[in-house]
Amino acid sequence: MSIQPATELRPSDAAPTLEVVWQDDATALVLMRAGDGELSAGELRAGMPAIADLPLAGRGIPARRLEPAQLVALAESPPEGLELGASTRAVFAVVQLARRSVAEGLVHPFLDHGDGWWHAFWGATLDEGVQTALAAIAAALPPVGAGAFAGDREATVHDLYPVLVDQIARDCLRADRVRLAPAKAGRANAIDHLLEGLTAADSVLPRHSGLAALERRLSDWVDGGLGTLTRTEWRVGLHLDEHAPLAEGEEPRLVLELWLQASDDPTLGLPASLLWGRDGDVFAFLRAGDPRRDLVRHLDELEPVLAEVGVEFDASEPSEAELGPEQVRLFLREAMPKLEERDVPVLLPASWLRSPTRVGVNLTATSAPRARSSGFLSPTEVARFDWRLAVGDTELTDEELADLAAAKEPFVRIGDRWHAVRRADVE
Repeated sequence: MSIQPATELRPSDAAPTLEVVWQDDATALVLMRAGDGELSAGELRAGMPAIADLPLAGRGIPARRLEPAQLVALAESPPEGLELGASTRAVFAVVQLARRSVAEGLVHPFLDHGDGWWHAFWGATLDEGVQTALAAIAAALPPVGAGAFAGDREATVHDLYPVLVDQIARDCLRADRVRLAPAKAGRANAIDHLLEGLTAADSVLPRHSGLAALERRLSDWVDGGLGTLTRTEWRVGLHLDEHAPLAEGEEPRLVLELWLQASDDPTLGLPASLLWGRDGDVFAFLRAGDPRRDLVRHLDELEPVLAEVGVEFDASEPSEAELGPEQVRLFLREAMPKLEERDVPVLLPASWLRSPTRVGVNLTATSAPRARSSGFLSPTEVARFDWRLAVGDTELTDEELADLAAAKEPFVRIGDRWHAVRRADVE
């Protein structure tokens, strides 16, 4: 991550700039700086109207105030026609770093007590790489961007970063409709409240007498985990995932990704692609061991099974392989059972597994041509019936019907989509 250093907000002769200044109340002030240096809310519409008092910039400035979720959305899609000012580039770099940390699992749950209430947050785990990146961003932040923190740029980015990590982690879980607390009858305990709070829109928890004791146990657990690095062997897993098409109108691409799972904790998994970039130190942060050696060794053992269905990974930096429709069929039918026998986990696209597609019958009735009536019902007067099997909304051709009947795996490709079907429905 490279951030150009800056010492102040500078007007641009080419175009107005977007400026973002983080505040100590966990909101961001967003302004537009015109070419002549004047600050205002301009045509900005995100967030709520506000009046900004900015050290080194001025008082009573019309601005827009954004909550953390709105700031993340702004970084994802900045307004057109505005250059990114130095303050904005620094803040957006923190958003990018927070996204990467959440993707790599550098988060942990924690409880915080404030304003008379308990809050459930996703805490940011600071490894060496994250701390180095934050220091570089702080050095590039202009002084006005740290005005709410008495000019302390390090304090500014270290206040912003954990807020964004919590927001992004929470939003990801909510987008995937993940529920951490198990459904159960009876009164919820402190752990239930914590788990529900980690996926809720609001961090505030219902009152419960056990939250203080849970906070102490949770803190000891986190401190103990960070203080003692467990040695483990990393085992290979495979994720078959749908990626966005390369061009509009094309079908989604199916990519087989290599993942590494800690043998002492199967829930701890990371994509093998992290090994080949500057993010590979995340493995060393989580566990002691040699993930590259483990990946190569386990992949050598699986190579004959994968080669039978035409799956090949890059020899020098194996991470993923794109599969065509026929390769997917072969992988599901031939390779997947053999991988399961070897205790190699295979994760399929969530859209396939969320709810199996029903197999139904579409029936069409048409009247046959009428002949001269003899007063009795004749065969020519009986309606003609035409029936077709359908998977979801798609009627099957005779060839697709034969493929469905012959399929051994519960996944079939109908038209341009893959479907999970119930074996009992097919029979």
